[in-house]
Amino acid sequence: NRLYRERLLFLGQHVDDEIANQLIGIMMYLNGEDEGKDMYLYINS
Repeated sequence: NRLYRERLLFLGQHVDDEIANQLIGIMMYLNGEDEGKDMYLYINS
């Protein structure tokens, strides 16, 4: 996903266990790819 490659995460729905685990997994993966780069989390509430 291009947003993930750009380290842009978008949360636009209610957070349940499944969504939280997916988001954490993506963040852990991106951190492992390059710890020095920032990630951006956009929350649409």
